[in-house]
Parts: sequence; structure tokens; C-alpha cells
Amino acid sequence: MRVETLGGAAALTVSARDTKAFRRARMVRDPLILLRLVLAYCLGDHSLRLTAAMGLAHLSNVGLLYRLQQCDAWLRSTWWVRCWPAACRGSARAA
Repeated sequence: MRVETLGGAAALTVSARDTKAFRRARMVRDPLILLRLVLAYCLGDHSLRLTAAMGLAHLSNVGLLYRLQQCDAWLRSTWWVRCWPAACRGSARAA
């Protein structure tokens, strides 16, 4: 998935900050990295520990779980999540 398809990096950053999914750059550098972590965990076949160890951010599995929980409103507000086929939404694991 290309970032431009989702409205661009600036739009993703604004929406992530507005919904408080991304508050400050510490262990996760920017909202695009956070989005990659969300997609890697929800659509991949990895545990929290393996997803956290992928090297995208310096997080523990508990830190990743907390950030995934904070992403709920952000993901629900984006048009591309509403456009996913029902089969994909049903197979994705809830954080």
C-alpha cells in the first residue's frame, strides 16, 4: 500500500495526532512507522513479541500492545479501513 493512496504522509500525521494515536516521537519515530507496525501485527502472522522485534521501532511487546490500543480511533477514522473487504476485517486480529 502506498502512502499517497492514504492521503500522503502529512495527512496521516495530522490524523494520527488528532486522534491521539501518535503523541510524540520517542520509541516510534513517526506515524508511518506506527502504521507499518499496526499492519504487520494485524495482517501478518506474528505475535506481539515478534512484531516488536522486527526492528521498526525500539519497543517491548507490552509497549507495542499499548500503542496498538491507542490506534483504534485513528484506524476507524480512516477511509481505507472502512473500504477493506469484510473478509479481511474478520480475519484481522484485534489488538
